[in-house]
Amino acid sequence: MLLQKLFPLNEKYNKKVTYYTKKVAELEKKIGKQPVVSPWDGVPYIAERYIKSIAKDPDSVKFDGCSDLRFSNNGWVTSCKVRAKNSFGGYVLNIYTFTISHNRVIDAKIIN
Repeated sequence: MLLQKLFPLNEKYNKKVTYYTKKVAELEKKIGKQPVVSPWDGVPYIAERYIKSIAKDPDSVKFDGCSDLRFSNNGWVTSCKVRAKNSFGGYVLNIYTFTISHNRVIDAKIIN
């Protein structure tokens, strides 16, 4: 969009902006808007709520960072390192891959 603002009469830039704006709208209709991410640690709020809802000790859950959100045909995808207490009270590190669509976690897999 910056190029369109710099060169408002350039038809090539105007066509590309129109094309990609339409594509983004189609994508958002299919999988929803990009999830809101914490500015402090980059964790999608919906993923944090999901993990805390399934954890044995929700207060022990700590995220060690997440990858940038990327879109797929099923939803927005990110991978996060999560530390939490297990049934024996020891901390365990798992790496989850979350698929988020319309602000809901539709899939969460442990990949380690």
